[in-house]
Amino acid sequence: ELLLKMIICSFALSTPTTKKANKSTIELDIIDSSMGKVRANNPFRHLQNLMVLFGELLGLFASKYKLFPQRVVLIVIKACTLMVKVCDHQLQNCVQWRNSQPLKPKATSKCSPGDLASVEFLQLIIDCMASNCIGKVA
Repeated sequence: ELLLKMIICSFALSTPTTKKANKSTIELDIIDSSMGKVRANNPFRHLQNLMVLFGELLGLFASKYKLFPQRVVLIVIKACTLMVKVCDHQLQNCVQWRNSQPLKPKATSKCSPGDLASVEFLQLIIDCMASNCIGKVA
């Protein structure tokens, strides 16, 4: 229960970053088979890593739920409900952050390394939320 709440609190307090990840940070990024490695220039990479961690913890519970006491089921359901609410709030924050970034001319269909306001990054965080926070609950 404490671990779930710590992840949710960390997720709620995280913000998008404009700093490029250094080599040691890149090595620490979480690898998720469904999402691939989070790109180093992604401003939402810390949020995505926390979502992947939450999803992995839910996956562990789902696969071994018979080993846990019955009361843990209700705790996990409440934690998932809270995480979905926090995801909604964080998504609104990410959209506001993205809208506050300076616009760059669209050179290619893919996002360029310096274009932190690219819609592609926002789509990646929405997909990550869907697969790790909502998809693991279902």
